[in-house]
Amino acid sequence: MFFNTLKQYTIVSSLFLLASCADKKPQQQMPQGPQAVPVTLEEVKTADASYQDEYPATVTALDVVELRPQVSGFVTGVHFSDGARVRKGQLLYSIDTQLYEANYDQAVANLKVQEANLVKAQKDANRFHELEKK
Repeated sequence: MFFNTLKQYTIVSSLFLLASCADKKPQQQMPQGPQAVPVTLEEVKTADASYQDEYPATVTALDVVELRPQVSGFVTGVHFSDGARVRKGQLLYSIDTQLYEANYDQAVANLKVQEANLVKAQKDANRFHELEKK
């Protein structure tokens, strides 16, 4: 029975194969080249062209000077304008002088205390030399 069904399937599939191969229509002939494209003509005119490119970037100067303070304090004055040329030794910034004046006054007071101690020590030494002689 298996062989009968196998024969039947073989016959049916052969018929489908023959049916698909037969009854072909002739293919339409393909055009040889591309179809013509409509084109418009324009007269060429000369004109000045403006060309710009924009790039995301950061611009830095060739000569960059780093300013570092030699002292601490608050800036009270700026004595130059941005982009201006400056000379060597030119005053650029003013710093609050109140702290420095107080330190100077304290140093002068300490100097006077030490001078007074020196005078006292000299007087004591002179007095001890006099006592030593007697």
